[in-house]
Amino acid sequence: MRFPARLVTRRQATLSEPLHDSTAGKRIGVIGASAHEVLLRDLFPNAQSVVYSRRDWLYEDLKSGRLDGIFGDGVKLSFWLAGQASDDCCAFSGGPYLAPEYLGQGLAIAVPNDMPQLAEAIDFALQSIDVSGRFTDIYLRYFPVDFY
Repeated sequence: MRFPARLVTRRQATLSEPLHDSTAGKRIGVIGASAHEVLLRDLFPNAQSVVYSRRDWLYEDLKSGRLDGIFGDGVKLSFWLAGQASDDCCAFSGGPYLAPEYLGQGLAIAVPNDMPQLAEAIDFALQSIDVSGRFTDIYLRYFPVDFY
C-alpha cells in the first residue's frame, strides 16, 4: 500500500488540468524539510512554494485564502478534509502522486526468505480481498475521504 502525495485547494479554486500548468505562480504551502517539499519543487517548479513548520498554520492559511493550495501526505490531508477543523472549505485537486523515489515504498508485509509459499499465500489473500470489493469496504470504514 503506497501513500500518495496530494494537492488540496479551496473549493472555489479553479485549477485546471494539467495541474503543472495551472499552479504556475500560485502559492502552494508545504511542510518544510519533508519529502513533500522536494516533490512539490520538482513536480511544480513554477509554483511558489511556501514552507511551513506547523501543519495547523498551513491549514489555517489555506482556509483563509492566504494560500492557493497545500501539498502533502494524502492520508493526513484526507483526515483533515473529513474533520471539523477544515470547515468543509477544501477538496483534493487532481489525482494522487505516487512517487516511491521520494515517498518510499509504502507498507509491505515481510516474510522470511525461506518461506516463499507464505508470501504467495498472503499475496493471494490480499488479491482476493481486493477483487471481492471487501478491501474497499474496509478502507472506507477507516478513511472517510479517499486519499487516492
